[in-house]
Amino acid sequence: MMLAMVYLSGCASIMSGSKQDVPIHSTPPGATVMINDSIYGKTPMLMTMKRSKPKRHLKLVLEGYETWQGDLYRGFNGVVLCNIFIGGLIGMGIDAISGAWYKVTPVRVDAQLKKTETP
Repeated sequence: MMLAMVYLSGCASIMSGSKQDVPIHSTPPGATVMINDSIYGKTPMLMTMKRSKPKRHLKLVLEGYETWQGDLYRGFNGVVLCNIFIGGLIGMGIDAISGAWYKVTPVRVDAQLKKTETP
């Protein structure tokens, strides 16, 4: 039974899951976190994101500071490679379908906000 579970699952699905926690910090703290123009909260915060989404646009907005912008991408999750030894093609397929094939990059956001210049 245990052997069947190993061969019918993907390594990355078991070890990483289909979602990933991404810490988002700013200096100074308290910036509004916007992803694809939707507000999610204020820094510091921990965002749980689906690994399979190809790209997200991140903005950190704080009054008196320039808006910080960056992108979050999906990258290859190296844990998938353990399917070579355990899980095989079925495991790779499960990892691809579940989204565990990917990882969100960067894995952490540490933004240094710059004060706006006042004339």
